[in-house]
Amino acid sequence: MRVAESCNLIDTLFRFVLQEACAQMARWTALPGTSDIRVAVNITPGQLSSSKLPGFVATELARHGLTGEQLTLEILETGRLADTAISRTVCQELRRLGVRLSVDDFGTGQSSLARLRDLPIDEVKIDRSFIGNLDHDEARRRFVWGVVAFAERIGLAVVAEGVEREPELDALTKLGCHRAQGFLFSHPVPASAVDEFVNSPRNWLLEIPKTPPKPTGKVRQHPRDHQVQLLALETPPVAEPLN
Repeated sequence: MRVAESCNLIDTLFRFVLQEACAQMARWTALPGTSDIRVAVNITPGQLSSSKLPGFVATELARHGLTGEQLTLEILETGRLADTAISRTVCQELRRLGVRLSVDDFGTGQSSLARLRDLPIDEVKIDRSFIGNLDHDEARRRFVWGVVAFAERIGLAVVAEGVEREPELDALTKLGCHRAQGFLFSHPVPASAVDEFVNSPRNWLLEIPKTPPKPTGKVRQHPRDHQVQLLALETPPVAEPLN
């Protein structure tokens, strides 16, 4: 996406990916046991300054018979999260559609905890660089604990990215992190494999019980709450920019 931004192709890419994601989501919801899954699409901070964005998203959702609750837009930390009046209005309009807003790769860009408090978002995803070897790194544990504690206080969900080992999962449990994703649960799969993916007892997006907040290490499995990465997309068609 950074390359697309540098070539002024980011809006074209976003339009194509959102259209493909919505079309695929419509096919998934026709499968047994998939009516409650969501699809996530990346977006850059700069795109939130386009007043046309909510209308485009609403059109694509309606065209494929989807609701806003079935879509999450993950804001990449490729730049500073704008807090302009336009960006706030765009975020608020997206949320009124039911779309969830998530800050992706938190900790690697220019976002701050204060900015998380001020923007109308729903979720923060802690970058994998803070999760690897979490069980052996006190500084990383302190960082994760701080983000989790602050996010909970202001009502944000927290997802830990890049979990690959059981000890990392155990450390997250003790720190009170409610959700996690990574190779420990599943590698990325093609869209055609989603039926088998949904019905696999191991491929779930983890949710740790919030109450009571005891470091028991136990988890609750949600076999229908997944994040699936689409692979091998075709070359996107030419599209008009959002702005």
